[in-house]
Amino acid sequence: MIGVKDGQIRVGPRSVGAAPGPACFALGGTEATITDVNLLLGVLDPDSYLEGQLQLDAQRAAAVITEAVAIPLGITLEEALVRMENAYFEAIAGSFSSLVKEDTTLAAFGGAGPMSACGASRLVGVKRVLVPRMAAVFSAFGISFSDIGKSYEVSVPETGEESALRTHDQMLVRAERDLFQEGYDIADCTLAWSIGVEDAGGALTTRPYRRGDAVDGREGHVSLLLDVTADLPHPNLGNRDVAVERAAVLSGSRAVRSSASVVEDVPVFVLDEQQAGACAYGPAIVEGPFFTTRVPAGWRLDVTSNGDLILTDTH
Repeated sequence: MIGVKDGQIRVGPRSVGAAPGPACFALGGTEATITDVNLLLGVLDPDSYLEGQLQLDAQRAAAVITEAVAIPLGITLEEALVRMENAYFEAIAGSFSSLVKEDTTLAAFGGAGPMSACGASRLVGVKRVLVPRMAAVFSAFGISFSDIGKSYEVSVPETGEESALRTHDQMLVRAERDLFQEGYDIADCTLAWSIGVEDAGGALTTRPYRRGDAVDGREGHVSLLLDVTADLPHPNLGNRDVAVERAAVLSGSRAVRSSASVVEDVPVFVLDEQQAGACAYGPAIVEGPFFTTRVPAGWRLDVTSNGDLILTDTH
């Protein structure tokens, strides 16, 4: 949520979530969010949001922002929108600024990510943003081909080979049961065993372990560790030819506010209508499958052979 505290616009730390969600969802939300801001700025189309599955209510968004931000600060609604967006950019930039290097590429996904990635990136000098075509479901998509992993750590109660053997066999039974519940046979998994020894000073060292190895408790506190991995099929994008550069296919235009007093007619591109190599320059809006990307002035957009977006700050 975005509000005013001590005379300043504050972003978060609390989220309104999807239920009741932003005020513009008209599901009972009464707090301003970046979605409400982007709707009133013109970045979002109230009729095509989420492929038209949810129509946005601009009047509710305006009422909430006026009450929560514009009136407390004594400014117009238009000025409030611009300040709220900038505050959001600053909050997002602050979350990753310490990680930025000269060649950093920011990956933007989810709902608000592609709308705000360029604005936040420019504040901290990131020149390249990747927006995957699957941005709206990026996390779920990644989980679908991520290997299944289980990790176990159990203290060896006594020193000696027999104690370690019992601990090993008990852990193996537990791992076999857990992987069966995931739908995998332990025999088809990769198992990595190790011994962890913590000395009196708290320092931990590890070394490989094989069933039957002796364990000396005089070394310190001893634990048996097991990592189990069930490999899943991974997508292979392969090598692609360099795409031929071509002008992006224009879908239409949208009136987008760039300042409190300026509204620009901004071109709109539909990602699924573009061929590999398509390019254009901001200001622009790119409509992807269930997400919207804002491309500010000075940024170039390129469509890769995989249908992803690469945004480059040309300033």
